[in-house]
Amino acid sequence: MATGVISAIFARVNNEKMKRLENELETRKAEEDARRDYEYEAKKRLYQEYEPLMFQLQGLSTIALRRIRNLARDARVGHLGSVDGWLSDMTSYYAINNVYKILTPFCVFRLMQRRLTSFDLRLNPNFNTQYLLLKQLYDIFSKDFDLADIDPKLPYDPHLQGRIDTSLSKLTDEERTIKSRELRTESPEEYRQQGIVWSRFDHLIENLIEYDEHAGTYGIISFGQFEKKLEIEEFSDLFDYIFYIFDNFHPATRPITWRILIVQVIMYKILLETFRYCSESLPPIASLISNSDSQEFREKFDWRNEEEKKSELTKYDYEEPFKVAQIYIQNAVSEMY
Repeated sequence: MATGVISAIFARVNNEKMKRLENELETRKAEEDARRDYEYEAKKRLYQEYEPLMFQLQGLSTIALRRIRNLARDARVGHLGSVDGWLSDMTSYYAINNVYKILTPFCVFRLMQRRLTSFDLRLNPNFNTQYLLLKQLYDIFSKDFDLADIDPKLPYDPHLQGRIDTSLSKLTDEERTIKSRELRTESPEEYRQQGIVWSRFDHLIENLIEYDEHAGTYGIISFGQFEKKLEIEEFSDLFDYIFYIFDNFHPATRPITWRILIVQVIMYKILLETFRYCSESLPPIASLISNSDSQEFREKFDWRNEEEKKSELTKYDYEEPFKVAQIYIQNAVSEMY
């Protein structure tokens, strides 16, 4: 009788254990099914909405990179920096087209941000890395002081704070206005503003994006729309900040802006390289950075003409902005993770 009671107890205990195990397995299966369903829907949404933006970025990055390279070529043949240079009239087709092509890749990042709640970038490490790289790139126009302070440091004091000449910090507001105008003309490479405050830059990028009723989504306005909207004073005033930077631009007289542009060149090269790894893991970012350019590639951005290359007066290392850009990007990327 005692044996029967013990057997019954063990049987009841085993039944309870089996029920608990079955419940745990059912719960685990339900969780796995839910996770699998979520990942399937999230990945589908990611590829449907995010991948077209990356494809758009690929094309716009290529165009922007070519535009910056052409600035070096145009400077080399004497079309930039003079009174009648191609960027001496910021209402010209060349000037407007230059600004538009340089800005449009940044619009893709803003479009991504608008839809970020729809994406789970963790599901695709390559997409996540591309997004983080683009996020670092988006800040670059506001990094003029940071880039000026990377060795070899460049003297830069657009606000006359005494960074170059300490006596300038003691000027009255009226004296500063007069002196600033004078110094910007005499030494634009040191005293002319060569970057844009982030909030202003973000605002102008926002104004390059509009809702497309036909597509039912937000997109980048066309070049024709951009030209037309510049006829509106409020819109034109907003873009004065970027046009000011490129007004009569030349790499020699705007060396910090040129550093900003070379950072973009390398970042675009890195981003374009990442598109080769659609279905496989990206190599370490450090290797992408180190392999992002070569001497042959850098030579395409040498803006000096033949006389300037031979002249003892032209002590310019055309590779210097690339070295600075490499340092800046390595530091920026180290903050990504």
